[in-house]
Amino acid sequence: MTVRAAEPVATWLLGLLLLPNEKTSMNAVFCLIPIVLGAGLSAVAPGSNMTTSGFCLVMLCNVCFSLRTIVTKLLKSWNQDVDNYSLFLQLCILGSVWQGIILVTTGVESLKQIVNIPILLVNGLTFYLYLQLSWVVMSRVGAVTHSVCNSLRRPVICAAGWFVFGGMTSEGVAGALIATAGTLLYAREKRRT
Repeated sequence: MTVRAAEPVATWLLGLLLLPNEKTSMNAVFCLIPIVLGAGLSAVAPGSNMTTSGFCLVMLCNVCFSLRTIVTKLLKSWNQDVDNYSLFLQLCILGSVWQGIILVTTGVESLKQIVNIPILLVNGLTFYLYLQLSWVVMSRVGAVTHSVCNSLRRPVICAAGWFVFGGMTSEGVAGALIATAGTLLYAREKRRT
């Protein structure tokens, strides 16, 4: 099972420490279990092996994605004058500067190795749009809810791949169904509280 699916749990734990005003009921926390298990099961790859260093890197990734949401919420709470779009623009500019620095330090020669630049540009545009949509959602929901949405993305991508390319495993189908059911339970619980 993919450890990356544990992001909602990491967000909840970090939120307990860093976002004391954002409460998540224990019923909602219990709803994270089928979401995490289902999202992980949907992304199981036959014959995949996990190493200790790989596990540590994936957990670090979970913490970083969780902190992205939590730090954004903290920045907004500390400076109420900054709107979501200005903050997103500032982060995009900062990211572009870092990309420029990396490009300059690795050399422009590395660009010549890229064979299909139009695909690279389309990929960049769609990733930017994904980040923009994620930012809009993040500004309107709690940190754990945003993480749940991010986790549900995995089974949806696996199911879409199944429709396009075929060959989704029975574990993948079961995982997508379990994650979807867990998300429905989580949404019902969030509406109730």
